[in-house]
Amino acid sequence: MKNLFYSEKENLVFWISGYDISSVTNNEIIQYLKEKGIEAGKLFNCNSEIIKTEVINKSRRYKFMRVFYATINKCPQNAFEISDKNGWTMDKWLSD
Repeated sequence: MKNLFYSEKENLVFWISGYDISSVTNNEIIQYLKEKGIEAGKLFNCNSEIIKTEVINKSRRYKFMRVFYATINKCPQNAFEISDKNGWTMDKWLSD
């Protein structure tokens, strides 16, 4: 899966879902976050209630995109595993 990563060091799975919604109504934003949270839960193979999200602000590659992440103990299928050998963490990966 594109933009699906797993940090073994942190036991974090994260998915960069793309640019954030540009809506002015709270209902549309809430609906967008619910739908993407459910989609992330399916990708992570976990309950969507443990998923967190934020907008990426300090990256050349992912700036203003939204990331969904959760702490899980197993790397999901099709996730790219970032290595502790190179010092990668989710924060470092997203702030390239």
